[in-house]
Amino acid sequence: MKIVTITDATGSGGQVTNGVKVGRALARLGHTVSRISHKQIDKDHLRGAGLVLAFGTVVRADYIMCRKPVTMRGRDLQGGYFKRIRDLKDKDAVSALWYFDQCNPRQKHSPYKFAAIQHACRDLDWLITTDHSFPWETKARNYLWLMQGVDPAEFDYTVLPPEPRAYDIVYTGGVDGHFGYRKKLINDLKVRFKVSAYGRGHARRVFGRDFFTVYQRARVGLVPHPLPEARDHYWSNRIYIATATGTPCLVGYVPGVEDHFTDGKEVMFYRTTQEASQKAYQLVNDPDMRREMGRVARERTLREHTYDARCRTMLDAIFKGTTH
Repeated sequence: MKIVTITDATGSGGQVTNGVKVGRALARLGHTVSRISHKQIDKDHLRGAGLVLAFGTVVRADYIMCRKPVTMRGRDLQGGYFKRIRDLKDKDAVSALWYFDQCNPRQKHSPYKFAAIQHACRDLDWLITTDHSFPWETKARNYLWLMQGVDPAEFDYTVLPPEPRAYDIVYTGGVDGHFGYRKKLINDLKVRFKVSAYGRGHARRVFGRDFFTVYQRARVGLVPHPLPEARDHYWSNRIYIATATGTPCLVGYVPGVEDHFTDGKEVMFYRTTQEASQKAYQLVNDPDMRREMGRVARERTLREHTYDARCRTMLDAIFKGTTH
């Protein structure tokens, strides 16, 4: 099947986008995949595609094109990129958006996301999100809750022994603005542990091989809760790339995440700062536990939580198992 993905090649930090990684996985599954940007949406590029799959970069572009979302001004949006996809794709082609971030009406830091995606649902055949803290099935014609995956080739590096490690805990991600609650958690942990941190609000952000390397320098990886308004059926996508490094992870518990990783065997869940500190201390002081936990979590991620596996689930849902 011909599949057209609509996504930028790289993100703001220079990292390869999820859309590109999904496209690679779809190609590995035997499909003919072409990538275009939102500026290239026209009949020629969409012709012959059985699936037109857009990502978050199109949501942002759609928002800019339409100026202000519905809920902010109480008026309808006109036009937009998703309407172009609907009008220009082949009649029998399926259009879908796979959104890899939080998206619910309680998001005070980025209210446009919810309104923009809600507007896009009018023109889409399928909506796919990693965040199910809002019942999107009531807004979308067809809906699938599907988490992020990893490309095993990006983690094909040698995992170092549990000792020596320069740091007790590593954190990657933002701590500025609305992520201030994470900064408090990190500062509390710094009282007891040696912590290294990377991301917005820190010295630098890390991607690719750098991401793997900084995890290899620490005994434990920290994957905090998402924002409070999304702690119902949404956990950080970072859990997958963190566990893929082979460093054992301390993970903020969200209902449902236990279906993806086993507490005490593959990761350690925590619910409070005190519990995070207690479990971090346990891991930091038990190299054998860290080695085994990191190993089994990495193996499960590279076996079950890959983009290839996610794409099979997506295609089976959309095409009822008839595409492969």
